[in-house]
Amino acid sequence: MKIILFRHQRDTFQLTKAEETRLERFTVFGVLFYSKSRSDLQLWTDLKHYEQIDAEVGKAARSVLKRHLWYLSDETVGLALF
Repeated sequence: MKIILFRHQRDTFQLTKAEETRLERFTVFGVLFYSKSRSDLQLWTDLKHYEQIDAEVGKAARSVLKRHLWYLSDETVGLALF
């Protein structure tokens, strides 16, 4: 994030346009999703909405989150209600 903040100081950072674009995408994602805590369901919903901003990153993040939701099976939800 600091690199993005000081990217206009050309004597400090020599970024290509592709590097600058990738850093901007990373920073926007980080600010929107790691700045506040949320439940898994809220994160899933927010990532779905983020796909309208950056479809590639949004889908990749939801794919990673999907692998971590193994505990939300039919059996465990039923046990939680018991």
